[in-house]
Amino acid sequence: MRALKLVLQYDGTNYGGWQVQDNALTIQELLEKALATVLQDKIRVSAASRTDAGVHALAQVGAFRTSDPFPARKLFRALNGILPSDIRVIEIAEVDEGFVPRYAKQKTYRYALGCGEYLSPFQSRYAWHVREKLDFEAMQAAAKACIGKHDFTSFTAAGGGEKSHVRTILGIDFGSGGIVSTCAGDEEVYHFDITADAFLYKMVRNIVGTLVEVGRGKIEPAEIPRIIEAKDRPLAGPTAPAHGLCLIKVEY
Repeated sequence: MRALKLVLQYDGTNYGGWQVQDNALTIQELLEKALATVLQDKIRVSAASRTDAGVHALAQVGAFRTSDPFPARKLFRALNGILPSDIRVIEIAEVDEGFVPRYAKQKTYRYALGCGEYLSPFQSRYAWHVREKLDFEAMQAAAKACIGKHDFTSFTAAGGGEKSHVRTILGIDFGSGGIVSTCAGDEEVYHFDITADAFLYKMVRNIVGTLVEVGRGKIEPAEIPRIIEAKDRPLAGPTAPAHGLCLIKVEY
């Protein structure tokens, strides 16, 4: 038996997320079907992150086991020949049989905000359009209060099934998007790059939704420690839309 690691990129717009579901087409389902076609065997792929419906990935990590000696390079080409154009395998390599993708040291998600009167259709699939003028200094101050080891119950959603809500946010890099040039012109896009040892269900989107409320002046930066301490989801801001979120790095 051999183990293979995959690195994937995908546009999550048309999918119900990573994990196989009964009522929606998913990334895992299509990848496993493609592997079954090539290897003529039922293959189960595990992943570093179970991205939600509409969420994208630049560096999702998956792994599977097979007894088939099919060369990795040929498998790389075969999978990309079968998968739809919005899902791509960008790397495939043999790894130790004990490799488990979800046991990552840290993961980084990027959330994109498009600011201004309009958002180009070339950005609208990948950024949340916020028309109001935001106070970015206040948002940065609020973001700093989230860094560290905390119980993030106030920023998780029901249905995640985690036994513990304690996570460690290692960093939040903010405002690195700058001016993005498209064939429609230049527009301003801001990024939140959030790195943590692990994330709770919808944690990044709930943090971003709260930071945007800070930027709108509806929540004060000084309230963030109290919101975290309260462990009460209704005290935090709304959940940011899924399409602005992208898994950009998984480190082991």
